[in-house]
Amino acid sequence: MNAEEKELLTKNIIAEDQHKTEHKLIDAFKSAKVWALCFIYFTLMIGLYEIAFWLPTIVKAFGIQGYFGVGLITAIPYAVCVVGMIIISRHSDKTGERRRHYILSRRSWLWGP
Repeated sequence: MNAEEKELLTKNIIAEDQHKTEHKLIDAFKSAKVWALCFIYFTLMIGLYEIAFWLPTIVKAFGIQGYFGVGLITAIPYAVCVVGMIIISRHSDKTGERRRHYILSRRSWLWGP
């Protein structure tokens, strides 16, 4: 690295430092965006736990007998998700496109197929 490069790097670091601001933890609690995201996350987790805990009970109410049968039927949505994740990730790798795949996978996960 020559002197010019070192000088340019030093100037860039100084310029970046001028735009930095101090943040404190209390600032996060004052932000409406943080509270909105917390609410969204909380409701998503409630939905996930509802499926995880109540799906076997719902399946059993349909008349499936035995723990093994209920477990097999309950595993179907998770197996479909695994296959879907593999297909989406391979297609994303093949096309090199990430954002659209991420958005579409999140949208289908939130609102269903």
